[in-house]
Amino acid sequence: MKKTTLLSAAFLFSMFAASTSSAQMHVGLRAGANLSTLAMENADGAVFKTRVAPNVAVLFNYQISPSFSIQAEPGFSQRGAKLENTTTLNDNTQTYRYELKGKTILNYIEMPVLAQYRPSLGKLEGIVSLGPEVRVLAKPQVLKGGSKVYINGNLVEENTAEEVLSGDDGPRKFDFGLVGGAGVAYPVGNLRIFAEARYHFGLLNLFKQTGSDDVKVYNRAGSVSVGVLVPVGRR
Repeated sequence: MKKTTLLSAAFLFSMFAASTSSAQMHVGLRAGANLSTLAMENADGAVFKTRVAPNVAVLFNYQISPSFSIQAEPGFSQRGAKLENTTTLNDNTQTYRYELKGKTILNYIEMPVLAQYRPSLGKLEGIVSLGPEVRVLAKPQVLKGGSKVYINGNLVEENTAEEVLSGDDGPRKFDFGLVGGAGVAYPVGNLRIFAEARYHFGLLNLFKQTGSDDVKVYNRAGSVSVGVLVPVGRR
């Protein structure tokens, strides 16, 4: 996988170098929200739910032709998921209910590199994006959660906890995946104001187990963002 990543990066950088002499460059910013979760394999009964978290990036767009560009987006992205589980047990005299709620927080420095097709849609401009993205953990994983115990509908016990996972207990420092999306841009003078929705598909197991039956965990997310691009250099 590392070799494939290096080859992909070399190919994209060669495209940049070949196109710089004729490309119009834009720079800009985008900000939005991730609708993130974690996909699990070989897990019995554990289901993660969507967690809303922020994303922000600086944009470097190389416009190679009127309808095609390459865009690099170094930035910050918070990911993770929520977990909610309720178990009810009954004996002859009492009903016990156990409620567990928690969330896992992953903070990444992230770099998507996207090929973008930008067809004209009258006054609007379409945006179709596809490419790889690499992310690096900016800090250790954080787990926050709480539990409640009810007997016959009455709360009898409540606990909260927070744990930081790092080293062998935490996730890998690096993750790699694919991202694709669609959106629209609207020109205002020299500016392009845009909105875009994307889907992020993590390809690397976040934890270091090696057995075929070990639980595997992958980043998954939708995202929505708005931003602006400004031309720089020659027209």
